[in-house]
Amino acid sequence: NASFMGSAQTMAGTVKWWHVQVGPIFGKDGKPEKILCVSRDMTQLRNAEEALRTLNETLEQRVVERTQDRDRIWRLSTDLMLVAQFDGIISAVNPAWTQALGWSEEQLLDSQFLGLVHPDDVKITLAAMGGLENGQNIPHFKNRYRHRDGSYRTISWTAVPDKQFIHAVGRDIQAEEEANEALRLSRDALHQAQKLEAIGQLTGGVAHDFNNLLTVIRSCSDLLKSANLEEQRRVKYVEAISSTVDRAARLTGQLLAFARRQ
Repeated sequence: NASFMGSAQTMAGTVKWWHVQVGPIFGKDGKPEKILCVSRDMTQLRNAEEALRTLNETLEQRVVERTQDRDRIWRLSTDLMLVAQFDGIISAVNPAWTQALGWSEEQLLDSQFLGLVHPDDVKITLAAMGGLENGQNIPHFKNRYRHRDGSYRTISWTAVPDKQFIHAVGRDIQAEEEANEALRLSRDALHQAQKLEAIGQLTGGVAHDFNNLLTVIRSCSDLLKSANLEEQRRVKYVEAISSTVDRAARLTGQLLAFARRQ
């Protein structure tokens, strides 16, 4: 018996695949008299195998392309990328670390990243590490890392854990932080300038009002010195002085209230 696989074209012009088995038919004398040929249409199976082979090749190519894309992102990204153990030992860093912080990959691998964290930020960093070890994602976290030149850079992190490692992506936001601080100082300076301007305007107004009050008091006082002043006028001038003093007291109270608000 023998078998083989082959293709043949039908009358309609379609190519089909066949599995052919061939064997002899023996006569009464035990000698072969005829040949039995059994053909089985294997076209669908053959097409399925070809489709599966093509799919596997396509998947392999996609895996290669995605791996290349991942490696390209790892190499070219300006964001800091980090793979670390849960105790803070660095397993992998991308070239952006050197660009942002000045440390080479060789200096960072197998080192403890907490050694680069600003002392004031170690506590909150340990808290974030604890959350990651418990399976929590950290969508937004900021701390400061020491540059090789001794200065510090503020880094904004997004981190997720798997069973063995912390995977984190960080962005240097030092320039943004400095810009925000400069804006805050500018706003504070503007607010202070506005307060001083308001105080200046108030001072000018108060000085004018007090000058008017003093003018009344001075005029009435001078008139009271007259030797032949009638009693009725004397009483009138004294009442004017008293009323003016009351107005001055109210104005002083308003000044004190303004000072307390400031």
